Amino acid sequence: MPDAGSPWSPFCGSYRWGSAPAQIIVGQSELPGSRPFFSIAEGGAFVTLQPRVPRTFTIQYSGPPNDTAGSYHGVIFAVGVTQPRPVTPYAFVNLKVGGGPAATPQFIVDGVPGEYAAFPGFSGDDDSNRPAREVSIQNSGNTPMELAAEIGPEVWLVPENGWNAQPLAAGATRTVKLFTRRPFAPSGSPLPR
Repeated sequence: MPDAGSPWSPFCGSYRWGSAPAQIIVGQSELPGSRPFFSIAEGGAFVTLQPRVPRTFTIQYSGPPNDTAGSYHGVIFAVGVTQPRPVTPYAFVNLKVGGGPAATPQFIVDGVPGEYAAFPGFSGDDDSNRPAREVSIQNSGNTPMELAAEIGPEVWLVPENGWNAQPLAAGATRTVKLFTRRPFAPSGSPLPR
């Protein structure tokens, strides 16, 4: 993570749902409890995206002191103007100041390291009895690891209660059960499939 002295970080956006340019509004917001800590250098507001052409924006970090430990959280979102979408794409922004280096958690999916997991296909409207999808998290570091999760852009994915109640011990692996909850998806959404 960059510290408060880091002036910028890039992020990309592109759109894939049509063959004509799309106008979007790029916005930003700090999450509750965070002071202002970043801005989009190119401004935001109205931006035109060309189909299937990535667009890079620059995040500038400023505001928090770089000699006081803290963690700041925000979100960047894109709202379609010419072609509204049923889901609003967004990305989380985090600035951590201070603290020491920490190990990166390793995800284990079906017994092998992985970066994503998918549920088997499902039909019907009631997924309350759908089996959980299990994913393991491994701490390869030599100190306990605090765990947290961000779920989006839709909130139909639900981890089991208490999955992160205790830090993950050094060298340990924890299996987490993930559940789908269709009522949490926006009205008319095809997700979760």
